[in-house]
Amino acid sequence: MQIPGAEVFSDLETALAAAPADSFVIGGESVYRQALPHCRRAYVTKLQKSFPADRHFPNLDADPAWRLVEEEGPFQHEDLRFTYATYERVDGER
Repeated sequence: MQIPGAEVFSDLETALAAAPADSFVIGGESVYRQALPHCRRAYVTKLQKSFPADRHFPNLDADPAWRLVEEEGPFQHEDLRFTYATYERVDGER
């Protein structure tokens, strides 16, 4: 299926070369892990509920390359509580 205006790339390096600097990555776990080393900022929604899963977003709180710079919330939608967290790469590069 083709979506008008959408571009498909077969690998991350080709996508990064074509993407503007202010692009967002929406992944699955493997896409996030590949793209994070190329990012200087990460916007993360933290759910305050556990779900059965075998894949997870990397824990940036435990990664010394990242620091939490802002957190908003908690918010609630129905029975789900969540916060929005903004992380920046410690070295500021990328």
